[in-house]
Amino acid sequence: MLLRKQLIRMSKHKKLTIASWSFVVLVILVGGISKFLVNKSPKVFSICKVEKTSSRLKGPLMLYYTYQFKGEVYSYSYPTGTSENNGDCFIVEIPLRYTGKGKILVDYPTNGYCELGVVWDEIPPRFKAMKVEKY
Repeated sequence: MLLRKQLIRMSKHKKLTIASWSFVVLVILVGGISKFLVNKSPKVFSICKVEKTSSRLKGPLMLYYTYQFKGEVYSYSYPTGTSENNGDCFIVEIPLRYTGKGKILVDYPTNGYCELGVVWDEIPPRFKAMKVEKY
């Protein structure tokens, strides 16, 4: 009862501020939980192809890439500090429960091998040997 009286007396500005901050905290929590669930999902690996790159003002270079999994084509973007070219192919890590959230592994180029749709349980040794160390 006391809380209700305090809310009635509170100004509109305070109510909006509390509602805004509550919304921000909720968005952060939901984002963190969804990222946690994606990271904990079992993963498979495949090939992705960089479709385009774009640089943003005061931001990192964005890679837009596509990959194929179980007959469906997915597109996603990833911020990177390195410069990859359109048409380059890399290994992509695909969470099985969230197949549209595949993460490009720019440390694992495929050096010309670009057969989309091939799926492995782990990165093949021939691609592990090609791993690029970035500093």
